[in-house]
Amino acid sequence: MTITKDDLHQLLESDLPDPVLLFLEGRSQVVDGSVLRRPDYAGAMLIATREELDTRLGGAQPQDRELAEVAAQLDVQVNQMGA
Repeated sequence: MTITKDDLHQLLESDLPDPVLLFLEGRSQVVDGSVLRRPDYAGAMLIATREELDTRLGGAQPQDRELAEVAAQLDVQVNQMGA
């Protein structure tokens, strides 16, 4: 699995009320956090919420380099968890 800066851009720019980045069925997805309660998302691994990502980035508008660095860190964490 690979988390990319594009995944993080999608999370930051989402119009969803409570966007989260998750991993399900071999791919990352940005969805509304409420879907995590649905049975069809039971096997999903939560990677990050927009709020968590904003905090990690210091609330500033990130550059691509910063997003790539955070994506690499998240990718390592997710792979260590066995995704």
